[in-house]
Order: sequence, then structure tokens, then C-alpha cells
Amino acid sequence: MDNFNAKFNLALCYYNGEGTEKNLEKAFYWYQKVAENGNEIAMNNLATRYKNGEGTEKNLEKAFYWYQKAAENGNKYAMNNLAICYKNGEGTEKNLEKAFYWYQIATESNKIISKDSSNNELCKESQQNAKNSYEVLEWIPYNNLKNINYHDKGGFSQIHKAIWLDGPIDSWNFDKQQWNRLDFQGSYEVILKNLNNS
Repeated sequence: MDNFNAKFNLALCYYNGEGTEKNLEKAFYWYQKVAENGNEIAMNNLATRYKNGEGTEKNLEKAFYWYQKAAENGNKYAMNNLAICYKNGEGTEKNLEKAFYWYQIATESNKIISKDSSNNELCKESQQNAKNSYEVLEWIPYNNLKNINYHDKGGFSQIHKAIWLDGPIDSWNFDKQQWNRLDFQGSYEVILKNLNNS
């Protein structure tokens, strides 16, 4: 394990240029070595290097592969990244149900359970890294929903309709350096899915 940590830290040093000249190719090399030996954090970082073409040629299929491996090994950030891949069809076929599944697994992960959106680590990360409102992940407290009614059954879920009192994030306010919400005045309808056996 110490050997893995040393290699991972070496990758970080090369990536950030700490104690040595920044070298994305060497950072990629060491992330790959650690990822291939089962480290889920390195798997997620390696996937991001493939996604952004840092230290290697951009390859969305390989990015998806490593996000999936890291997510299956319990990495909460990889779960979120994998959901984004499914949502946008990056490196895989677009699949909104799988995107939803991985967002829910990430949110319900024991590592990040929080009912307060300001403390929800995954949501904060998605909001900080989002390039537009479609990439933002939000935690909606139950008391921000009203008129929750059963609607239908899906393949592996029950579907309900509800009104989201706050409404979704819409755009970035450059002056205030924060996200703006759409003003629906408590009338924004949403669909809720309750996954079977989740």
C-alpha cells in the first residue's frame, strides 16, 4: 500500500509541478501504474486525464472505462463523472436512466450522505466544475418538494410527480460569482424516481 501511495504522490507532484517541473506525461504514466494496481482514486484521475487529453491523447472511451472501474470500486467522484458520461454520451451511448442511477448511487453513498446541500460534497464539486447549468448536480431536500403524487411504474422504478419549490439552477452570475435559479415561484414540476431495491 505504501508503494501505491508513493507512486500516487509522485503522479501528483508531476501533475502539479511540486518539487519538480510540471510534466503531464509523467503524471499520466504514474496515475496509470497505480490505477492498474486497483487504486480507485488513481482510476478516477486517469479517466480525467483521458477526458481532457492531459499527458496523453484525448480518448473519451478510455475515460469512460476508467470512470466506470473507479465507480464500481466505490469512488464517489467517479460515480458522478460516470453519470455525466452517460448524460452527455461521452465515451458511451447516451443513457439518461443510467446517468440517473449513478447520480443516485453517488448521492446515497455512505461516504457523502448529507441532507444539507451546502455540505454535500458531491453537489459542491459538480457546481464548481460545471461549465453550464446542465452539468450542475443539486441535492433537493424533501421539504423543498410539495404535492408529491404517484404517477406510474418504470422498468426498475416507481415514478412520482412533485412541485420543486426553489426550481433549478439556470445560469452563472458573474457579478455575484454564484448560480442563479429560475424564478418559477413554487410551480416547477419535477419527476421523481424511486429505484426498486435501492
